[in-house]
Amino acid sequence: MPERRLTNVTSNIDKLVMSSVEDKESYVNYRNEFAMASRFERRFDYPIHVDIELTNTCNYNCSFCEHGKAIEVKKEYYKSINILPKEKVYSLLDECKKNGTKSIQFNVANEPLLYEDIVEVIRYAKKLNFPDIYFSSNGSLLNKEKSLELIKSGLTKIMFSIDAYTNDVYLKTRRKGNYQFVVNNILEFVKLKKEMKTKLPVTRVSFVLTEINKHQKEAFEKFWKDKVDSIAFQNLIKLKTIEDSNKKRIEALKTYRCNMPYFRLTIKADGSIKPCCVFYGEEHNFGNIYKDKIYDLWNKEKFKEFQQMHTDYCWYKNEICKRCVLSVDFLITNQ
Repeated sequence: MPERRLTNVTSNIDKLVMSSVEDKESYVNYRNEFAMASRFERRFDYPIHVDIELTNTCNYNCSFCEHGKAIEVKKEYYKSINILPKEKVYSLLDECKKNGTKSIQFNVANEPLLYEDIVEVIRYAKKLNFPDIYFSSNGSLLNKEKSLELIKSGLTKIMFSIDAYTNDVYLKTRRKGNYQFVVNNILEFVKLKKEMKTKLPVTRVSFVLTEINKHQKEAFEKFWKDKVDSIAFQNLIKLKTIEDSNKKRIEALKTYRCNMPYFRLTIKADGSIKPCCVFYGEEHNFGNIYKDKIYDLWNKEKFKEFQQMHTDYCWYKNEICKRCVLSVDFLITNQ
């Protein structure tokens, strides 16, 4: 059966990480659990993966992101600066480790390098032996000192969002910054990794396909294919749902299931807990870390019913999920 997905990558990141981590058994166990959950084969009593948005700030205002648009999703959230205290992040990591969570991502819709203690929280996660620790960045705040710290910190992966091949398209997409400056930052990061003779963190660059940049997809891939470990191309989740022929689209997508709520939880910088990391997930609210325990929330009947809805191919019965799914032009594969 054809598979609908948001992202295609040029190489198997799991194999790259697994060949480089010290504790291969733990990583294999993590990926097996992740696979079972993402295929709806088994419901674990804890999230395999947790996103922790350390701060809701970003130094860019990209054209396709809620930071950059007239925000249609939870507008009030981005009007104030929210920052998770380092001590709270530590306690969250302790809680996740105790629950059985295997993977941590230190960002959601934000720039993680704006968080003052980013290296410290990565090191703490590494100390707790999470098999997978990573984040996504626009790369604009990298310098040699920060790159060295990150390479040594314990990250398993780092993903740089670029979304352009030339500066003019970069400015249309990112609406600020300098394309060549960012490219040079990433190339220096890769060079430092080689000089330190380490394969970790596995380095990926990504390209969100939009009407602005899609004509540069091939040039982007050609430039980066021999410079980084992996390249990802992602179809855009639009901030406005496609209204045309909704009934036909719902019928065409009746065999689609969103697996995010089955393996992940997302913690926003204000402490709110979401079932996924996408923009529309902002409208869901299942609790708050300042009053709820992750394990308890995950195992409440309310969340189990939400998961079961997706297990049963009934995403269209939830208005938020319906608008999200109908906003996506999925990549179709035969895997």
